[in-house]
Amino acid sequence: MISPSPYILCLVRGGKESKRTVTKAIDLALEIDARLVFFHVIDAEFLNQSMMGTRLKVVYQALSDMADFAMEITKDRAKRRGVKDVETIIREGNIVKQLRQAAIETHAKVLIIGRPIRSPGSNVFEDSELLKFANELADVGEVEVLVVGEEEKLRGR
Repeated sequence: MISPSPYILCLVRGGKESKRTVTKAIDLALEIDARLVFFHVIDAEFLNQSMMGTRLKVVYQALSDMADFAMEITKDRAKRRGVKDVETIIREGNIVKQLRQAAIETHAKVLIIGRPIRSPGSNVFEDSELLKFANELADVGEVEVLVVGEEEKLRGR
C-alpha cells in the first residue's frame, strides 16, 4: 500500500509579512512532494466589547469573504509553482486552539508559521509562547515546527 504524501500546514496571517511564510511552505512542499494546507483563523472577538451581536456577524462575514479571496490567491500561487495537492482551511475563533486542532486533524508533519513581528497591537505569540506552543504540538502530533524568519526547527521528530 502506498502511503499518502505528508501534510505541511502553513499558518497565513494575510498581511505582507505572510509572503515569506507562504514562499517557504511552497518551496518545502515542492522539495518533499507534500500536500500543502494554507490555514487562516479569523478572530474578531475583541469587537464584542464595542459592537452588538448582529453587527459582529456582519464583520465576521466580511472578514471571511476577504480571507476566502486571499487564500484562493495563495492556493493559485502554489499550484502555479507546481504543488499538486493544495487546500485551504479558514476557521473562526481562538488562533491557538484552532491551529492545534488543524494540526491534529490534518496529521501535519510540518507546521510553518511566520516569526511574530513587533506591531502596535498584541501578537498572538511572544517568543517564549511560540516555543511552548511548538513543543506542545510536537508532543501531541509529532509535528516539526518551522518559524520563517529564523528558518530553524523549534522542535520536532
